[in-house]
Amino acid sequence: MEEVNRMIASDLPEVDRLVQAFDQITGTILDHGQGELDLLRAMADPAELVKVQIKLSTVEHCRSILQQCYQLIVARREPHVQTEL
Repeated sequence: MEEVNRMIASDLPEVDRLVQAFDQITGTILDHGQGELDLLRAMADPAELVKVQIKLSTVEHCRSILQQCYQLIVARREPHVQTEL
């Protein structure tokens, strides 16, 4: 969380701070979720495994939506810049 607070306090434009914070937070969720998947596979718990897979797929989809929106915004602000989260 400390890293997110540093991002939020930086001098970057608000949209860039938002994207960086979102990326950090959702990246952490995905990292923890992968560990959870490994554990559930080892425990042979298919019902919970599906729930976690759905959660992780939803987070990944949200990240892709934000990335597309960010690219549209940055393309308007700086048409010559290629962006990627």
